[in-house]
Amino acid sequence: MEEGKATEAAIAAEIQLPEAIIQRIQSLLSRKQAAQTTLLSKSWYRAWSTRPNLALDTRDFRSPSSFSAFAAKAMERYEESDLNIENLRLYLDVRNREYKSLATQLIIKALKIGVLNLTVEFRVADSVSPAAAAVVVESRVETV
Repeated sequence: MEEGKATEAAIAAEIQLPEAIIQRIQSLLSRKQAAQTTLLSKSWYRAWSTRPNLALDTRDFRSPSSFSAFAAKAMERYEESDLNIENLRLYLDVRNREYKSLATQLIIKALKIGVLNLTVEFRVADSVSPAAAAVVVESRVETV
């Protein structure tokens, strides 16, 4: 069998893993590595875009507008699909005024969706000491 045909046959015979298993694999990877798995197939992309552990971090984006658009689209996807977010980690540099109102909007949406664990980290100042530069808020939401 030619090398090209062997590769095509391997791709065509893709093993379909349950979405929960793909999401578990992705949860063990860094955000960047997990995002790279979306190139494997549509099922890996779908699993990544609906994972129960969501991290939104302004440091991963070049501009406030690109972060805002991504965060809004991600939250909208969970809201429209009636998906649960088990863990939401939100990092915002609130020295930028655009992020201040966005922080409130994202937190309210997450609580409406029913997030179970919420970690919010605000960068509030430039400082040599990381402890002095960031405020971290963690919350576990209990449903009644």
